[in-house]
Amino acid sequence: MNDFNNNYYTPPSVQPPNVDLKKAKNTYSIIGFSLCAIIVVVYILSTILSETLSEDSWFLTSPWGFWIINYLPVYGIAIPIGIFFMTLAPSSPPEKRGMEGKAFFFALCIMFFFTSVGNIVGNMLAAYLSNGTAENAVAELAMSTNPLKIVVMVILAPIIEEYVFRKQIIDRTVRYGEKTAVLFSGLLFGLFHTNLFQFFYAFLGGALFAYIYVRSGRLRYPILLHAIINFNGAVIAPYFLSKMPEFQKLQELDPMTHEAEINELMTKLMPIFTLLMVYYVVFFGLTITGLVMYILHRKRVRWQPAKEQLPHTAIANTVYMNAGIITFVTVTTALTVISLFS
Repeated sequence: MNDFNNNYYTPPSVQPPNVDLKKAKNTYSIIGFSLCAIIVVVYILSTILSETLSEDSWFLTSPWGFWIINYLPVYGIAIPIGIFFMTLAPSSPPEKRGMEGKAFFFALCIMFFFTSVGNIVGNMLAAYLSNGTAENAVAELAMSTNPLKIVVMVILAPIIEEYVFRKQIIDRTVRYGEKTAVLFSGLLFGLFHTNLFQFFYAFLGGALFAYIYVRSGRLRYPILLHAIINFNGAVIAPYFLSKMPEFQKLQELDPMTHEAEINELMTKLMPIFTLLMVYYVVFFGLTITGLVMYILHRKRVRWQPAKEQLPHTAIANTVYMNAGIITFVTVTTALTVISLFS
């Protein structure tokens, strides 16, 4: 992680110019309202579709139709509208520098650590607040066997979400401070999921993706990391979870079961069991490595002075106390609470 943090840091040589706080506040507000527009458009489209489609419609009865009807309006209509409004704010992308392979591997390990911790915290808090009644809708989607799941969750989601929350948002806020932009991007990404199960790992992961984009100036790195994490969560982990009933069946065999039957079942499960052990070793290896890397290198992170660095005393008021962000936080928090208790 050392190469990743320090090679791209240059100490301040001149005092940053005075920043137009009103203009900066307007930029953050535009971003907040743009994300609200995405949510509103999705709600309107969902309402229209639910009112116009009959119960026996192919879109409601077919697994393929389910994925199309739920994600095409979001990625094909709502998000382009949100991006259009976001372009009303000025853009200034970070400098393109690239990223070394070793740094990418360290970032991947930290990503596994962040998602593991965030997932545990989100699940525990959701269970506590709802008295164990809350259901993770995304986990249910991840268990789907439809091939469109891979297209949506492993390909489209990383590309589109990184383009919105890193490219569009960071390009418009990094001029006011790298650290502020990174945390802002992560927080908005977590809130946008409107799901307490996902909030913490989306926030931590979004902040890491934002940091990588700010340091490298290349969107392909956070997209690839995002795709790897989603592939693990939507494909690999669900595959092994789907095999758990077969292992349970082995445990529940009657002691008097014929030895040949037991051997046949064990022979069938042995390849899957071997793959599962390899998966656990790799997963926990990456996660523990990520924890170690984070502890060793978190204090070595350096923030390069921005063109229009916000004064420390003005960050909270400028970034978060504006109409757009207040509206966005209110809407997403309300939807998160509704999803938790509905």
